[in-house]
This record gives sequence, structure tokens and C-alpha cells, in this order.
Amino acid sequence: MKKLAVWIVRKKATIIIVFAVAVIISAICIPFTEINYDDTVYLPDSSVTKTGLEVMQNEFGAGGSASAMLKDKSVEEILAVKQEISITAGVSAVLWLDDILLPLTENENTGLTDALKIEYI
Repeated sequence: MKKLAVWIVRKKATIIIVFAVAVIISAICIPFTEINYDDTVYLPDSSVTKTGLEVMQNEFGAGGSASAMLKDKSVEEILAVKQEISITAGVSAVLWLDDILLPLTENENTGLTDALKIEYI
């Protein structure tokens, strides 16, 4: 272990140059990298999983999801946006903190303080 440490200390310039070259090569290759978001292309055609996914696609259509972040909004404003999104055509579900952790209601006790109580418990 000591020999390795001594070698790294003596060859630090070489190590830095090798890593710098690797970073440059990696940066040059970024535009040529293709990202495949469809993991089913790796499954064989005879796969039960692929068959099931095809049935779901044919029965229910293409699914999708979206995320939204709201900055500097009160709980009431967020609940209003949630309601507005949920009545939009094609939206099947909208999830927010009140669906998962807090039983928020639209009364005077609803507010950020309720969320803070959960956070500090």
C-alpha cells in the first residue's frame, strides 16, 4: 500500500495529465452519445414482459408523466394549481403532499406550518 502511495505522489503530474486527457475525450464524445429511453429494445421478442407491455400499449395507449415545481407559493395556491391541473383533459391523476403525507383541508389551519410540524417531528 505504501508503494502505491509513493508511486502516486511521484507520478502525480502524469496522473493529472491522463485524467485531463480522459476528460477532454469524454467531452468531445458527448454529442455522439445516443440515449435510449426505451428499455424494451433490449428484451427478446419472445419475452413475456415485452408481450405484456405491448398489450398494455394497445389497450391503454402511450402513458406519460410530468413534474412541476412551484416556487414561493402558499399551500392554498398550490392546491388551486393542483385542482386546475386535475381538471385538464387527459390528466388521470395529480399527486402532491396532501395525497401522500398530510391530510390537508381548505380551512384556516391549513398552511405551511402544518408541513413544518411534520418535518420537525
